[in-house]
Amino acid sequence: MNRVLKENFIYFALLTVFISFSILLRNDGFFTTNNLLNVLIQSAPIAIMAMFTCFVLSAREIDLSLGAIIGLSTLVAATSLQAGFHWILSALLALFACSFAGFINGFFVTVVKLPSFLTTLAFMGVITGIARWTTNLRTLSVGDRDFAAFFGGGKFYGIPSMILWAAVLLIIGYFILQHTKFGAWVLAVGDNPISAQSQGIKVSRVKMLVMVFSGFGAGLIGLLYAGRLESASYMMGSGDTLTVIAATVIGGTSLFGGKGSIPGLLAGSVLLGLLTNGLLLAGFSVTQQIIVQGLVLLLALSVSSKSKADN
Repeated sequence: MNRVLKENFIYFALLTVFISFSILLRNDGFFTTNNLLNVLIQSAPIAIMAMFTCFVLSAREIDLSLGAIIGLSTLVAATSLQAGFHWILSALLALFACSFAGFINGFFVTVVKLPSFLTTLAFMGVITGIARWTTNLRTLSVGDRDFAAFFGGGKFYGIPSMILWAAVLLIIGYFILQHTKFGAWVLAVGDNPISAQSQGIKVSRVKMLVMVFSGFGAGLIGLLYAGRLESASYMMGSGDTLTVIAATVIGGTSLFGGKGSIPGLLAGSVLLGLLTNGLLLAGFSVTQQIIVQGLVLLLALSVSSKSKADN
């Protein structure tokens, strides 16, 4: 019974929070179609980024530069659009820049042999500083309607495109992690890199790929934010890193590598979305919401650490 509860903790927690808010906030508009749809839309980009983060954590690495790279993506896309580039080319330039940022992170992790925690923390500062310097802290406009419709701002047969993006990418991520050699390599490297090396798995290459993968994912989230909000700023995504890691870890992905869960991180993302939405309706301030998110992350880290110790 304890094992079943532990393995499905996130789903029980999600159900408990949903039922509790539905009862306690029944007069505040929580249990309405529009509000629940808004929760899904708000949770979608976190779930997408959590999926990419799942690969990084499963390989026993971490990427703290996510928020900065998301902001970089919005700025590259907006600057390219304002320079007259086609929206598709602008999006590709943003994805390339962010993938290259992931490559730089991977280079310092796999070649220079610096810990990913320190590497990505330092690179976060570099990217944020360059973005602040080049934009003079200004917010840029994204006025291309096709760009906005494709990236997060439109609908397809009445379904918000942000939700469709999340559904498609999570299915692809689940397939890669569970049913491809690359997914097996990622889990093997995270579980025991020495053993993986002895089995012929190129550990450094796998870690490089997951860091590039993370940069690409952050770039895609930046495009979705820019498309939905029709603006770009270095601040976009700055507060997402904590939420993304919390959603990933509380969803069953181990911070110590070797284990990842795509369904779990989806549940974790929706859980945090419900918490944010419910606390907002209950009158909690943004500061208080951040405190709750920090406590949730602390709980997630404790559960992950204990699970690793038990194994």
